[in-house]
Amino acid sequence: MPTVIIDAAKGLHQKAGTTANPSGTVGGIKRVIEAKATSYTIVESTDLSGKLFTTTGASGAITFTLPTPSASLKGCYYRFFNTVDQNMIIDCAGGSNLFVATNTIVSDSITYSQSSEKIGACIECICDGDKWLTMPMNYEAITCTIAG
Repeated sequence: MPTVIIDAAKGLHQKAGTTANPSGTVGGIKRVIEAKATSYTIVESTDLSGKLFTTTGASGAITFTLPTPSASLKGCYYRFFNTVDQNMIIDCAGGSNLFVATNTIVSDSITYSQSSEKIGACIECICDGDKWLTMPMNYEAITCTIAG
């Protein structure tokens, strides 16, 4: 079976040859990275699952607002990475719909605002159809505020 790849010129296509992809995988995929200098609401129809949002260029606090969880969003995920010394807030359009891994079942928002711990703060959010499951992705302890 030929290898299936994605590239900018042809999109999803088969590459002739004898090397096959492992079952269920596609090669040549790069993560979409988008910098936001101001607060932004994620739009399901244009912000494809897997996108990485950064705060590059921000001169003030940035709030990323996730869409209200729904069955159509189940399995969608987004990652947020703070590249500047500004507060980064992850919010949800539906209110208390973020599931947080720090002993809080549902909360309204997660804020990275601790002095000297903002740059490098990273979190991934995955929708299970009912809530956003949040996973901090830092190599050292970073303080976040969970509002609920």
